Amino acid sequence: MELDECEPVEAFISQVSIALLRRHARERLLESEGRYRAVFESQQELICRFRFGGKHLVAKEADCRFFGLGTGQIVGRGFPPGVPAEERRAHADYFESISPTGPENEIEHRVVLSDGRIRWLHWHDRAFFDQDGRVEEFQLVGRDVTERKEAQVRLAAQRAELERRVEERTAELQVVNHDLESFTHTVSHDLRAPLRAIDDCASILEHEHRSVLPATVVSYLDQIIQGTRRMGRLIDDLLTFPRAGRQALAVRAIDPTVYVAGALDDLTGEREWHEVRITVGGLVRCSADRALVKQVFAKLIGSALKFTRTRGVVEIAIRSGDEGGSRVYSVHDNGIGLPPKHASAIFESFTRLSTRASTRGRGSGSR
Repeated sequence: MELDECEPVEAFISQVSIALLRRHARERLLESEGRYRAVFESQQELICRFRFGGKHLVAKEADCRFFGLGTGQIVGRGFPPGVPAEERRAHADYFESISPTGPENEIEHRVVLSDGRIRWLHWHDRAFFDQDGRVEEFQLVGRDVTERKEAQVRLAAQRAELERRVEERTAELQVVNHDLESFTHTVSHDLRAPLRAIDDCASILEHEHRSVLPATVVSYLDQIIQGTRRMGRLIDDLLTFPRAGRQALAVRAIDPTVYVAGALDDLTGEREWHEVRITVGGLVRCSADRALVKQVFAKLIGSALKFTRTRGVVEIAIRSGDEGGSRVYSVHDNGIGLPPKHASAIFESFTRLSTRASTRGRGSGSR
């Protein structure tokens, strides 16, 4: 075959090859587009792409179902996302705020669907710009956050209801505290009159007839006078009790030994009826409220004396030490004891763990 006769054949083969390459490339492109579409449609999020001005380029089936629209009603159109009228200005300002220096942003807003339902959407938006800084395209990925928003609304309502209840209970508590203060003031005033009469009579008797009275009688009169004055201090404590929970602790450095000695002096009458051996160890100084420390030691030592009445010899040990990194002050006695399961009950008012015949008292609790 001559050379000139070969040229048409070669040209034909070249054209066929180019056509085959184009066909193969088109098939590969369609295959790739199919895979992309499968991945695109499988995403749970809403995905929107639109040009500057609002013309949408693509619509997922999930997007169409969510908004209740067909593909033809979204693609190629300026599809509005159903933003309520009162929010559209803020919505437009949001998109205008996206710039080449800040091409990404997020927003949450309401949308009104075709059936009238209102849903909340959260969008993550990305803008693409040309070389001159003009917006070419927006890509948005969104998800339905209606349930979270509704939960936040319910939580806010519950919080408001809780605050309202707290305010109501606080007001009720203030009324109760006021009534308690009035009651204790009245009771303490009524108690002071007979107490003052007892103290005055005993003081006059002791002062004017001390020289002719037997020593035991004088001792009894001293106990009566000390007892009435101690009762007066208890009445003062009764007046301050309703306000104690609202007052700050007057914490300062103290020597517990001083308050133990004061409590023992106040309980002298309790110790005269039987033999009492009291051992006070080296009590370490501490920082505490003096009035409360005095009450604590008086209560603990008084309980120790009360619950050892059946013992021939009463033994009470008061000491301090360190336990687990904390300083502990304790009052030990050889009394009837307390089962561990009832340990917390000693702090409950009007609770008695012993028989009335074995101990005296009103069960006012170790408070």
